[in-house]
Amino acid sequence: MLKWREFVSCILIVLLLIGTESIVLAKTTITWWTLGPREGAEEIKQVYEKKNPDVSVEVLILPSWDDLWKKLMVSVAGGVTPDVVRGKDYWVVDLASRKALLPLDDVIEKNKKEILGMPPERIYTRRIYDLYTYQGRIYALPFHNFWPVLVYNENLFKEAGLRRAPRTFEEFREFGIKLTKPEKKQWGTMLYAYTRLEPTLVLWSFYVYSLQNKAILVKVAKETGEPTFLLDAPESVNTLQWIVDNIYRYKFCTPPEAISPNMIENEKVAMWITGQFSFGGYDRTMPPNVKWAVAPIPTNIEKAIFTEGNALFIPAGTKNKEAAIEFAKFASGKEADLIWSKWSGTMPFRDSNWAKPPYSNMPRYVVSANEMKTYKLVFPQYFPGYTEVMSKVAESLQAAFYNKMSPLDAMKKAQADAASMVKK
Repeated sequence: MLKWREFVSCILIVLLLIGTESIVLAKTTITWWTLGPREGAEEIKQVYEKKNPDVSVEVLILPSWDDLWKKLMVSVAGGVTPDVVRGKDYWVVDLASRKALLPLDDVIEKNKKEILGMPPERIYTRRIYDLYTYQGRIYALPFHNFWPVLVYNENLFKEAGLRRAPRTFEEFREFGIKLTKPEKKQWGTMLYAYTRLEPTLVLWSFYVYSLQNKAILVKVAKETGEPTFLLDAPESVNTLQWIVDNIYRYKFCTPPEAISPNMIENEKVAMWITGQFSFGGYDRTMPPNVKWAVAPIPTNIEKAIFTEGNALFIPAGTKNKEAAIEFAKFASGKEADLIWSKWSGTMPFRDSNWAKPPYSNMPRYVVSANEMKTYKLVFPQYFPGYTEVMSKVAESLQAAFYNKMSPLDAMKKAQADAASMVKK
């Protein structure tokens, strides 16, 4: 028989084991779907779990945006969704219109100081209200952002006797012609994309330049979310004509058939437009002898810039609402912002983090920040069905880039297609 003291000890051990098991069982697990860089997502997960030992974050890193979108659509249709998703900015309104997302306006109202900052941060806060609001309700928090800058090859500029980047459309064309050397298969510039990669072609290869011409592609009514298209307006047609002329008349922009892999690394293009998301890749893959620098976008009638990026949203089907909200708040906060920027090479999405090195003292980031501070900020207008409609619009732009349709006919077709799709 057990002695009384041994009996009590056994009881205490059993109770301790039961208590420990209860603690383990009480741990909340949330799932986060995202894309890479894996190191950034894993560090955010580890830091959050250390601060919140009662929560486990399962990270699923998808290989592409297309894979993430398709998997998300299947999960929403099946009613078994992840708890938090990192997705494209333009997915938010589309998903919200399907009642697939959890509204976050009450969360933001209760946590204004923590989420928005005091005073509210200019770009971070505007993204919430301008991009993530649908029919008066907010459905996402920012996670990642970028905007266009001009990148140029300092070696090629020096060879051409050019000491700085072009500042205007006129200089862009003048410099581009001077930098083009057919005998070396070297081009003054190239478009960001020539084919329909998501709506990227619209937002970069066309939209970057259209803003400088004061062109407005679409206006969306805040109350209803209904879009009105202005694709065939003179400003838009003139922009497309300017791009096409650079390819086929002035012949300093790479034509589609001349595009080849690694043109930037092989010094076959002198200047190009991209976002800060490219910086990390250049650091990893650019040959040491290739010197590159960053400058503001050349301007014309207007001096304007846009920003886009990725959002954090919570599917309406989450089974862990409160835990998902807390993780989204952290992942959209200042600490996680610096973690992600470190691994991705982008500018922080929190304005306040720009004051910290390397964003405050590295030229590429200083130029990016100054551009955003001095240019007029214009946000893309999103609406339900944006992805499908703008991908169709991109077909017409692509036809013009390939010289298969005149800029006027391309924009007229884009206008007709967009209006028809929305009507349906």
